[in-house]
Amino acid sequence: MSVGLQRLRDDADRIRQGAIDKGEDPSLVDAALAADERRRRLLGESDALKAKRNAASKRIGEAVRGGAPVDGPEMAELKAASTRARRADRRGR
Repeated sequence: MSVGLQRLRDDADRIRQGAIDKGEDPSLVDAALAADERRRRLLGESDALKAKRNAASKRIGEAVRGGAPVDGPEMAELKAASTRARRADRRGR
C-alpha cells in the first residue's frame, strides 16, 4: 500500500479500513502517523535551534562591527552561545 502523507493525515480511518479490506495490517497506518508526527516535531525543534544559532551569529557580527575586542569576554560569551546552539542542533539529529 502506498499513500501520501497528507492523505494519510487527512483520511487515516478510511485508509485503515482499506488495509483491513485488503487483508493488510492496519496498525501500519498508526505507525506511519506516529513517525510523521515525530519527524514534524523534530523539524520544528531543529528550526528553533537554527534560529538561536543564527541570532547568536548575528550578535557576534554586530559586536565585531561595534568594535568589541575579538578576544574579550563579551565575544567569548557570544561565541559560546553560538557553539551551544550548534551542539544542541547536532544532538537533535
